Amino acid sequence: AAPYRSARAAQPWYRRVIARAEETAAGMRRGSPEGLKLLATIKRCESAFWLIQDGQGVEGETNLFLQLLPPGDRRVTEARISHADALYLQGRNDQAMQELAAIAASTGGTMAAVDRMGLQWGQALTLYEAGRYDEALPYLKATTEGRGFEHEEDVWPLLIKALAQSHRRTEAKAAYEQYIHHYKLNFSSMVELAMVVESADVRPP
Repeated sequence: AAPYRSARAAQPWYRRVIARAEETAAGMRRGSPEGLKLLATIKRCESAFWLIQDGQGVEGETNLFLQLLPPGDRRVTEARISHADALYLQGRNDQAMQELAAIAASTGGTMAAVDRMGLQWGQALTLYEAGRYDEALPYLKATTEGRGFEHEEDVWPLLIKALAQSHRRTEAKAAYEQYIHHYKLNFSSMVELAMVVESADVRPP
C-alpha cells in the first residue's frame, strides 16, 4: 500500500519528466548517445506508472523508446508490447488488439521468451475484455505455462472464467482445482470462482 501511495503522489512529477523528455527528444537521431541517455533517465518512471496503472504515462514513455531506440534493438519489441498494454489500460481495447496482432505478424514468433510471454498475456487480456473467450483461451493457457512470469497467478481466474463462458465446465473445474492447489486464495475468491464453475453450462451439441 505504501509504495502505491508514494507512486500516486509522485504521478504529476513523473508525468512532467515525460513531457520534458518529449521536448528534449525532438530532433534526436535514433540510437544517438544523448537519446539513449535520455531513455535511461525516463526508465526510472516505468515502475511507478505500472504500479498505479497509468496508461497515459506508459504510453508517453514507450513512444519515446520507439522514437529513439536504434533499429534492431531487442527493446523495440518490448516497447511495442508495452505501448499496446498502455492502450489497454486506457480502455482503448480495439487499438491494443490491432497493435498486438501487428507485433505477432511482424515478428513471425521470433522474439525473446519474456517478450513472447508479454505478447501472449496482452492478447489474452484484450480478447477476454472483448468477450472473445474461445479466442482468448490459447493465450491464457500458454501464459499459465510460463514459469516465473510476473502475472502467472493473475491468469488463472481469467482462464477459469473464460472456460466457463465457453461452456467448458469440465475444463473449468479442472483449472479451478489446479489453481487452488498451487495458490493461497481467500475464502471469498474461492467461493466466487466455484460459483462461476458450477454455473457454467455444458457446451450445446
